[in-house]
This record gives sequence, C-alpha cells and structure tokens, in this order.
Amino acid sequence: MNQKIRRFLMINGSRYDLLEENKPFVGTDPFAPGRALFPAGLTRAEIEAYVAQHPDQKEQIYNPYTVIKRQGSGLVAVPYHVEYRQWLTPAAKALREAAALSPDPAFANFLRLRADALLSDDYYKSDLAWLDLVNPSLTLSLRRMKPTWTICWA
Repeated sequence: MNQKIRRFLMINGSRYDLLEENKPFVGTDPFAPGRALFPAGLTRAEIEAYVAQHPDQKEQIYNPYTVIKRQGSGLVAVPYHVEYRQWLTPAAKALREAAALSPDPAFANFLRLRADALLSDDYYKSDLAWLDLVNPSLTLSLRRMKPTWTICWA
C-alpha cells in the first residue's frame, strides 16, 4: 500500500477524509451514517418508530455501548463487548500484562479496571480510577473510534 495512503488512513482512522465531509479517498463507497454501528440504510425515523412499538427495548437500542442489527423485521442491540470480543479480549489481556509491568500501583489498577471494562462495557470504575491518578507519566486513550477501537499511547 502506498505510504502516503497508509499515513492518511492512520490520521483519519478510516478511508474517509474527515476534513472533506467524509469523502472517500480510497474506493468510491460513500460514508454511511452509523457505519458498522447501525445497519446500512437504517434511518432515525425507523429507529424511533421501532422503539415506539417496542418500548421495552428502548434502553438497549439507545445504549451508547451497543451495535444495532436487523433481525427479521425487528432490531436487536448487541453489546460492544459481545460484538467486538475477538479484538477486545486480546486488548484486555495486553492491558493486564501492562498493569503487571507498571511500577505505579494506581496506574496498574486503572489498567486492570479498564481491561475489565472492555469485556463488560461498564467503564465507570475505570473512569474514576483514571481521575484518581496523580501526575501520571503516561496517558492512555482507549476509545471507540468509528466502528473500531483505538489504543493511543502518549
């Protein structure tokens, strides 16, 4: 792959140019709202109509840690930790290994809690642990970026 294209992919996090209204710079398929988090073609109106007809599913459908999929004529919410398990399991393992190497007990605790969070979608404890760090010498940004996860060390 061309080195410039590879670099542009790293900068944008996808094949869409963030500064050019998500115009594709590789391929021709247009940027689809919702990307892999919602089925192609699913509209906001469809989601709202579905939730109005299935109020018991509202919490799952609107949960920020789910991927929405079509199931027959309905919608189903799949938790991130289930949908992306094949990537989250090794990421959690790597965080635990890093925690074992850290000389900073508070940072190691954060890494272990964040590893747990990746596999449960419950980030509250790890977010609090991050706030409790005093002068961390390393910054970890682990976040969902578009439909993928990114780990950035600074």
